[in-house]
Amino acid sequence: MRLFHRPKFVNTFQDAENVDATHPYYLYIWIPDEVAAVRNMRCKLYVEKYRTYLDLAESATHTHSIGASGGHDHDIDSQITGIPSSPDWNHTHNISSHSSDAETHTHEIAASGAHTHSLHLDVEENSVLGTANSSMILYDPDDVLVHNFGAVVTGEGSYEAELTTYFQPIAKRGLWYLKMSINSDEARFRTVFMFAGLG
Repeated sequence: MRLFHRPKFVNTFQDAENVDATHPYYLYIWIPDEVAAVRNMRCKLYVEKYRTYLDLAESATHTHSIGASGGHDHDIDSQITGIPSSPDWNHTHNISSHSSDAETHTHEIAASGAHTHSLHLDVEENSVLGTANSSMILYDPDDVLVHNFGAVVTGEGSYEAELTTYFQPIAKRGLWYLKMSINSDEARFRTVFMFAGLG
């Protein structure tokens, strides 16, 4: 007696992404023609604290008009956007020249030698609101809604979606996807996906 062994497809991976009410998370599921049957498919969703990573550059601009006579001071505001409070960026620039022959005048400001602006930044995590609901929807390759799992997590927590039943038999091959959303606040979605099939 001769036995034929069908090839097996096994795939496990994890991913993470920040989300909010207007930016959902998409997990794509590729079912190629070589897959004859899906034996097991699961996705576990973890709703965690929103995490911020920052890559910043500093810019400083200043425009000021003043009378030509008399001594005076200028305040130069350095503007950095999107950073946590109390960054470590104190430094000075020297005024290298000054001219004034009218009611308005300019200053040339030069740094004393090449330098960098040092910013001490930490990863920032925000707590998820207890009333925020995270939902999950499965779509087929033609963007047709296959199943709406509804609100699966409130606040922080986890949910395991059993997907096997929606692929037995495989109705369509191609790029399926799970759309995961949160209705308010900001969160970090981490997913662990497992797939096992036969060719």
